Amino acid sequence: MAGVIHENRLAFMRYTISRLRELLRNLPQNRLDLFHLIPFLLHVNDSAFPGYVESPLPFYVIFRFEHSGFYRAATRLLKLSDEKLKQLAPEKEPVLGLYLMGSAGTLTQTGRSDFDFWVIVREDQMGPEAMGLLARKLKDIEVWCHEKHGQEVTFFIMDIEKLRRNEFSTVDGESSGSAQRTLLKDEFYRTFIMIAGKIPLWAVLPPDITEDGLPEFMTAMADASVPMEDYIDTGHLGDLDPRECLGALLWQVYKARKDPVKSLIKASLAAAYAFMDGDSSGLVSSRVRNNFENARIDDYQDDPYTLVFETIMAFYEDMNDAEGLELIRQCIFLRLMSYPLITEPDSGSPKGRLMARFLDAWKPEPGIIERLSSFNLLDEKSKIAFEDRIFDKISFLYELVLRSVDEGRVTLFMNKEDITILKNRTAAFRGRKPGKIPRCSTCLAARTGMVTLDMASMTDAKGGETWLLFEEGKGPGNPVFQGSSRVELLGFLLANRLEKAL
Repeated sequence: MAGVIHENRLAFMRYTISRLRELLRNLPQNRLDLFHLIPFLLHVNDSAFPGYVESPLPFYVIFRFEHSGFYRAATRLLKLSDEKLKQLAPEKEPVLGLYLMGSAGTLTQTGRSDFDFWVIVREDQMGPEAMGLLARKLKDIEVWCHEKHGQEVTFFIMDIEKLRRNEFSTVDGESSGSAQRTLLKDEFYRTFIMIAGKIPLWAVLPPDITEDGLPEFMTAMADASVPMEDYIDTGHLGDLDPRECLGALLWQVYKARKDPVKSLIKASLAAAYAFMDGDSSGLVSSRVRNNFENARIDDYQDDPYTLVFETIMAFYEDMNDAEGLELIRQCIFLRLMSYPLITEPDSGSPKGRLMARFLDAWKPEPGIIERLSSFNLLDEKSKIAFEDRIFDKISFLYELVLRSVDEGRVTLFMNKEDITILKNRTAAFRGRKPGKIPRCSTCLAARTGMVTLDMASMTDAKGGETWLLFEEGKGPGNPVFQGSSRVELLGFLLANRLEKAL
């Protein structure tokens, strides 16, 4: 038993190293240094560092963080003396673990990828006051990372007991709340990178173990003297009920306003899961764990998103949806090209090799690749039209899954409040009310700060006036937006948060 856990732990650590290698490859030096510092800022509470919270309570820090490479890297960057480090030595360690999740460290990472961290704690041990202090500290670190380094960082505090039960927060700007339960844990398991603290037990258990067989295995681990203090039980990932996927799809309809390409990929995965008949072996996280032992540096074949792409393309093929398959292939291509800011990957990199394999299997029609590769150069109308196709496809997937389940039972998987919030937000975004200010393309929004917009007015043959908004250097013949007055153009800029580009 101890030998099995030891071998699985080594495989998991090799996999973690390979993921970190991909993450570091895509970070410029300033953001690499920041990435090394963030765990240290969480771990210490001293007025000399960002995130300091004044309190008479002893601060709660990361389990055995002093033994991690991140601790050594941070102390080296900050040039801290041994005396200073002794002063910073923590008294308590109930932050059980810090984990990075999402696209960072995968082949879909871009220069704009956020750092999303899960901070796992025992809420009952910390108490309300300490939990409030921790939340305040993390918010201060987020603000400092954004203002000083231009890096978006978000911390999600997770109580271990709620995490085991797949109980997540209600809907807010960054969380889908009860819209995702098992799905959110699947995303965590398939994308997380261990930063510091305890190793999730899921990563070292035999892949074929069931929830019913877990207690017996845990007893055997104890009898084999496996050091359990090194591990944390984040919960079993059981079978997925297709009704849960409805909430995830509705969430992606709403999230598509920010990044439609990413949302269609996630929505397609949720739809694929909805038709798996509860077979958890088909979950991407299960396939990721099964491949830990095969992990190699610079290998693209077992990357989480390689497996996601394979899953969703197979889903459209199984549905005989040729139009959907073509659209998702275009979205996968754009995702690998770092959409919405198009950048071609280096041909020798893992991402470049995956791209080559993907294109060889796709064999797109002439002109498609050229058009997608110069997506940023398309006119605004063409970009919006492409995004509208994506919005319609996500809505189609929602309706497809909805017809296969009993909508009246969805409340078993989503809070009523969350359903109302998501439906209202989606209706406001997708609605076409008269006089509603149109949205700009995702590409234009992403280029805020990189592009300058100009205004000009034109008079037609009948003496009517039209105001045009266009990118500097492109001229009014290729407008981003046009209206009947300067005020209408200003309203478009404000509604789309483009005022700084003027």
